[in-house]
Amino acid sequence: MLKHVNVNYANITKDSVELFKSYCQVCQEKKERQKRKALWSNQSLPENSTPVVR
Repeated sequence: MLKHVNVNYANITKDSVELFKSYCQVCQEKKERQKRKALWSNQSLPENSTPVVR
């Protein structure tokens, strides 16, 4: 995100971008989705079970 901001604006620090992301509702939702996706992919199925395909 910092690279995209620096193309259009000058003197934007990493701290400023992180502060914006901490208050941004959309950024928080994306962060939460990434956490869920990581947790889901890390869970393993038992060897004797078959996955349900819908």
